[in-house]
Amino acid sequence: GKFVSQSVEDAAEGVFRYCINHIRQNSSLMKTFLGTMKGLLHRAKDSKSFRFSPKALLSIQMFLLRRVFAGIRDATSITAKGGQPDQRAIIEAYGDCLMEIPMSLMSEADFLTVKELDGFFGESLRIRVVMVLVQKGYFESSPKSFNEIASSIAWICRQLVACNDEIFSCTILQVSCAIAKASENEAEAKKKELLISLLDNLLMVSSIASFVGLEIIASLAFQWGHGYGSNGDLSLLYGVGTSIEKWQDLPPQALKETFRLAVHDLPFNLARYARRQKLSGVVFNRLWRVYVKWREQGAEEEILALLRRALVCCRDDATAIEDLVTLAITSCV
Repeated sequence: GKFVSQSVEDAAEGVFRYCINHIRQNSSLMKTFLGTMKGLLHRAKDSKSFRFSPKALLSIQMFLLRRVFAGIRDATSITAKGGQPDQRAIIEAYGDCLMEIPMSLMSEADFLTVKELDGFFGESLRIRVVMVLVQKGYFESSPKSFNEIASSIAWICRQLVACNDEIFSCTILQVSCAIAKASENEAEAKKKELLISLLDNLLMVSSIASFVGLEIIASLAFQWGHGYGSNGDLSLLYGVGTSIEKWQDLPPQALKETFRLAVHDLPFNLARYARRQKLSGVVFNRLWRVYVKWREQGAEEEILALLRRALVCCRDDATAIEDLVTLAITSCV
């Protein structure tokens, strides 16, 4: 016979609640639960001897998209300050489970839509899950994949402009890692578009949030540049490893220190990427406008000095000599 929708959902709810309640002590329970749910959905689609009724199948799919999402969101937001062991592994297991759900249902359930009602931590989780789907090839077309990445970066930019306390948390750095990893295989023309859009948006960001803005750019420049560098010297990021995806596993303080190193390397990494893509002039002009604005707003000298280094690294033959002279003069003031 076929499983009845209410009995399936009741059973899943009971097991899920137990896993959520023990997520801090034993996160492997949640990963096992999600793996089991993925297996059930896969067998329901492909096996003639084991099938849910259509109503039961829809019930369990909606349970995963709504109840499980809300549970993981609440658990990770509560533990955000102290860090959740295996948080990335849980999010990856959840994304892997959602691979079994049709995109039509995802859209119908508004899972792929930015919802301010989910709050900062809810939207952060949604973006990280969607970036897992991008990496796993869930989206059939590259435009859809790119749109998800672009909308995620746009969301980060809105948070920077709003300048609420949450942007100074490790959560936004974890989101940035997920986006940087998911976007690395996009076409170069699309990555150029993302970078220029991000630099343009920095003009709307207050100098108070300036360092966070540079952290976001640094994550992209690091991952897209396929390496690290610090003015030609050995970067301390060698000790962390090349996979920005795994930075999400670091404890909060270690993650912040890692991003500080990435920002230190930003001038070199950004300039190297810009030269390779013949974007030096475009990047220089955007950075110059950001530098002037943040200087007028009284940004910290550490931020301004880093932007000056980036400007010097990103200069090209078309850079006006008067801009470099002005840069040299302001660095001495």
